[in-house]
Amino acid sequence: MKIRNGFVSNSSSSSFLVKCHEWYPKSTVLLTKKEEELLQKFGFKKVSCSFADQVACELYHDFKPKIRKEHDNYGYDVSCNQDEVIFFLLKHNIPFEASIHYNHSNIVYVRDSKHFLELQNYGEQAAMADLGKNYKELFKEAKWWDRTPIKKVLVKRWLKQQETWIEKWEKQEKEEYEKIAKKIAKEKPNQDS
Repeated sequence: MKIRNGFVSNSSSSSFLVKCHEWYPKSTVLLTKKEEELLQKFGFKKVSCSFADQVACELYHDFKPKIRKEHDNYGYDVSCNQDEVIFFLLKHNIPFEASIHYNHSNIVYVRDSKHFLELQNYGEQAAMADLGKNYKELFKEAKWWDRTPIKKVLVKRWLKQQETWIEKWEKQEKEEYEKIAKKIAKEKPNQDS
């Protein structure tokens, strides 16, 4: 798990699954050795599960199941900044599925696709919302029943937007650092006297 200091752009508890093989209708290797090395370097671990929402449970279990060849996949779990993981996978054109923010939505990306899909899990969102668990708000508020369940997101546009946010964050960090350095420089002569 990565912990990021500074700018936080999104919510928490997301899991990612990258499949190494496809077994149906025929056995197909999905990742190159270089891609597997990239995943490992980023922090992905071998898992024996088939769905992204199973990854966290397996990664944090004391008992590790034996990895079966048909479930020889890579998993990653993050408690903050899932966009950093999505950016890495899309930038390297690695196919994946993800369970985002406590399974409020899923993201699916297929290699070489111009888009990825974001699929909303409204039942999960409603169950976790602070509605007093009487669900009366669901029937009153259009925001629950007027939503688009599946979004088709253009990969190039999403990556460009992320790069813009990163540049803005880095600029803000640099400006903040320079302010602190100037303040320290001003205070230092006074301390010497």
